[in-house]
Formats: sequence, C-alpha cells, structure tokens
Amino acid sequence: MRPLILTVVCVVSLTMADRLRSQATEHRRATTRYEALYRLPQPETLPSLSLGYRSALADLIWMKALVYFGDELGQRGDVDHVFRYAEAILELDPDFRGAYFWVGVAGLYRPRAVTRREVEQVVALQRRGLERFPDDGELLWEVATNLQYSLVPRLIEAGEEEAKEEAELEASRLMLEAAARGAAPEYVIVGTADRLGSLGEREHAIRQLERLYLLVDEEETRQRIAMRLSELKGLQTTEALEADRERLTERWREERPWMPMAFWALTSEEAQRGGLMGESGDAMLPERDESDADTEDAGADPGGDGDRRLRGR
Repeated sequence: MRPLILTVVCVVSLTMADRLRSQATEHRRATTRYEALYRLPQPETLPSLSLGYRSALADLIWMKALVYFGDELGQRGDVDHVFRYAEAILELDPDFRGAYFWVGVAGLYRPRAVTRREVEQVVALQRRGLERFPDDGELLWEVATNLQYSLVPRLIEAGEEEAKEEAELEASRLMLEAAARGAAPEYVIVGTADRLGSLGEREHAIRQLERLYLLVDEEETRQRIAMRLSELKGLQTTEALEADRERLTERWREERPWMPMAFWALTSEEAQRGGLMGESGDAMLPERDESDADTEDAGADPGGDGDRRLRGR
C-alpha cells in the first residue's frame, strides 16, 4: 500500500511541477521584452572563451549585433544593448574598424531620444578608434561631428560652458585634420578655423589654414582661405601661399605623380620635415637645397621605408 501512495504522490508532484513550469514560462514570455535578452558573457571573459580565435568570434558577434539592431528598428525597440555588443566586439578585436562607425549610427540614431550619457559613450568608443587609427580621415570626421552636433547642444542645455568649449575645441581640431585628409567637405574649413580662433586658438587656426591651402583642390575654397589668412595675419599672403603650393606640386610630380597629391603631402617624410603635418612649425615648405635634392634622389628607392610603411597600412 505504501509504495502505491508514494507512486501517486510522485506522479501528482511531477504533474503539478510540469504545469507550474509551463505557467512560469508563459508568464516570462508575456512579461519579458525580447530585446531585454542579452546572451553574451562579459566582454573581459570573451578572449578566453574564443580559444584563440578572437577575430572569428568578433565576426560572429558583429553579425549578431547587425541582426539585433535591425530587429530593434523594426520593432521600434529601445536598442538597449548597442554598447554591450560594441564593447564585446572591440574587446576581441580592437582593430575592427567598422565597429567604431557602427556604434556611432546605432548608438545615436534610435527610435527613442538619446541621452547625453549615451552620446558620451559613443564619443568615448570612437576616441578609442582614433587611438588605433590616428590618420583615418573618415573616423576623424565622425568623432568631430558627433562632438559638435550631438554632444555640444546637450552641454549647452546643461549650462556647462567650460565643457562645451572643450568639446568645440576638440571638434574643430579634428574637423581640420579630417579636411587635410580629404574626408571633410572643403566648405567647412574657413568656418571651422574661425571657431578655433574664437576659442583662443588663433595661431593654431592660422597654421592649419596655411597647411590646408596647400592641400585643397577647389579654387574658390583656396581663395576664401587666402582672404581669411590675410585678415588674421594683417598682410597679403596669397602670392606666398600660391608660390608654396606650386613648389609642393612640382615636388609631387617629381616624386609620386601616380599618387594623389594630398595623400603624398600627408605621408611624405620631406613634407613632414617641412612642417606640413605639424602643429608647432611653419606650414610652408622650405626651399630645397640642391645638394639635399641630389642626396635624396640618389637615396630614393621604390622599395624604401616610405613605400613599406604605406603598404603596411
């Protein structure tokens, strides 16, 4: 008799447990938002879990992040886990360039309003990208525009004048660097330099305008730069700038005519020694001594360090 009672009790208990489990599952489905389910470990644990295949795991998480973002837009969700996906990908592969741009889109353009903290998270992640790719013009422009047009308005609303000026100063510097690399519209150059000057960086603005005069292709933009330099320096600089540009063009044709001139100017060791890349020197290229020219020509080697450095990038 006793074994029969135990059997009945076990059957009843299992039946009730199964029913309760079903009810709990249904309740969970009914009350939990799908976007709240995030099934990735903490970023710092992922390198160990990748078993050495870090880039491969980063690619898998990248695909999952794209699907997640698409689902969220379709469902008009809150896109809560954008930064967790980005952190996971970059923990595994900090050179995953596309992730820095993706977080700028997915982190700022959502079905709901974006907070200041989220803008700061985007900028912080993209600054990490600039540490990995300091010469990436597109990334420079991306960070600059997010600072100027997403963060600065929120700092103005909060009345944080000092933080606003710091953000504007950083954005202006990055915009001009992006323009030097052909990644920013040329029409923003003069206005950005003006903003830089108004923030107490007049000398920096002058050096950048001198530098950019040598690099831009649009004649109208060059004339606007020359006019602004004349105002800032109190003298006529157009002739000197144009002579310097002609000298730069001549050297480019001698050395690397198959390469875009702006790119050559940003990568040429000679141009860098002339101050073209630096913030502390004269942006104008110095006159080249003939003995130096002979030495450089004699030492020129298509397979030299400069070419190897370019191929390595």
